[in-house]
Amino acid sequence: MFIHAFTFRLDPPSVPKGSKDRCTTTSFHPDTAESSSSTGVDLSSSKHLVEALFPGARIGGGDKKTPLDPTALQIQSIIRSPVSSYQKVASLMNLAKTLSPDHRRLAYASASFVCGPQEFQQLMLPLVWDSALPPDQAQVLTAGVVGLPDPVRLPICLTLLKHPDESIRATALSVLAAYFPDTAEASYPQAVQSYLAHPD
Repeated sequence: MFIHAFTFRLDPPSVPKGSKDRCTTTSFHPDTAESSSSTGVDLSSSKHLVEALFPGARIGGGDKKTPLDPTALQIQSIIRSPVSSYQKVASLMNLAKTLSPDHRRLAYASASFVCGPQEFQQLMLPLVWDSALPPDQAQVLTAGVVGLPDPVRLPICLTLLKHPDESIRATALSVLAAYFPDTAEASYPQAVQSYLAHPD
């Protein structure tokens, strides 16, 4: 299936919604987005993403005089729009299909930043597994798993350990290792099952 052959619906299907709370208890920041674009934009952290989307902002000091990019303005508008996170992600994914590879990575990184469990599982995760998607773009999408609640994040990370891309596997490993630092990789399934059964 070619990535540009379909359009995401903007109205979420009637399914139970998971928690939309962003994770604040973990401190890892896996470098899932390679700095391989011709623009040299590193999207591996929220700081770099904000710098790419809002070049006029002062982040950590410094005088930023970078001209506003029209595509960044489009993405800003979507992120700031008063709609559901599902609609934001769907809009970003649809916009991404019209963009150059560099800007597509920016749209995907923005989707990863604002997504919740439903959006990640339904709109983004299928593309992570799509062999037609360039690896650097799949890596950017995978970063969205970091902000998901434990009951969604940990099982997804277990499945991502089987992904053919080394960077995506590394992201999953970094998440699981942060939860189970003294556990062998082969024992992660049992560790996740036990943790989710007794999270406290």
